[in-house]
Amino acid sequence: SISIGGQNNRYNSIYIDGAVNNDVFGLAGSGTNGGQTGVSPISIDAIEQFQIQVAPFDVRVSGFAGGAVNAVTRSGGNEIEGSAYYFFRNEGLAGKTPRDGEGSRDRLDDFSAETYGVRVGGPIIKDKLFYFVNVEQQRDQTPQPFDFADYEGDATQGQITELVNKLNGFGYDPGSLSGNPIVLSSDKITAKIDYNISQNHKLSARYSFVEADNIEGVRSSNRTLNFYNRSESFLSKTNSLSLELSSTFGSNMANKFTLGYVNVADDRDATGQDFPTVNISDGQGSINFGSEPFSSANLLDQSVITINNNLELFKGRHTYVIGVNAEFYSAETTLPDLALSKP
Repeated sequence: SISIGGQNNRYNSIYIDGAVNNDVFGLAGSGTNGGQTGVSPISIDAIEQFQIQVAPFDVRVSGFAGGAVNAVTRSGGNEIEGSAYYFFRNEGLAGKTPRDGEGSRDRLDDFSAETYGVRVGGPIIKDKLFYFVNVEQQRDQTPQPFDFADYEGDATQGQITELVNKLNGFGYDPGSLSGNPIVLSSDKITAKIDYNISQNHKLSARYSFVEADNIEGVRSSNRTLNFYNRSESFLSKTNSLSLELSSTFGSNMANKFTLGYVNVADDRDATGQDFPTVNISDGQGSINFGSEPFSSANLLDQSVITINNNLELFKGRHTYVIGVNAEFYSAETTLPDLALSKP
């Protein structure tokens, strides 16, 4: 999350090309759309520049107590320009664990973090109409190692094996205990058209799509045994559109109109097969398996429409701004049915 001016990140306003793109419902720790999955709201390679303002005197930048962060996306030009990139990291590119007493330093467990993408921009009609496209994929897998010898509960490895066999007899696979990975997969697309209508009028239109799926694998510890299929899966899809028309009228007047639309669909659900949630007290430890109890049918659908228009009048050393900014927000949630059935 980003703290600006010492404020909570939820007091920030985040824009992409001047259209609202922050998590207005307020669940994501990052304060961005789709942030509960851990994914970024747009590819960094699709951004031309960031504008960060803390205490602006401009009335057109308002509605926040922390900071305003505006990401301006790239545009195409008269020359075709592009890039391809690939980022990779695994246990071989990370340092070893700190030395424990007289023991040796060990490599981290196997993990991988991959991001690859491509962008290209250029002319459709020279000096008149331009395009820009960016496509990116992210594939991360992070293990969470656990050694059963560190478990402080009463159960033995043999008893845990008997428990798993019993559950298999019910047709249920509880999953593993060790190395349960956190898995993040995301796909991003950004497409933009810039149109020089005339010398005094310019139109820009952008569409962005971000899809992310994060399996938040549960982890076992010295006092808790968590089977992997007790994890939760978080799927998020964000569609974002913005339209900007910039116009000048003579030497004394300019106008900018911005229309933005963002839809965010979040779906959190349990992984694995449907099975009752079971918690077993085991001396100083506990054993947990079955479906994650708080994630079934937990849906959130958000839509935000932004309409902004600012007319500037230039009179000598002074600029007068007359404008309107309107944001329309709707949210629809579906929560789990918590009614308990009778035995």
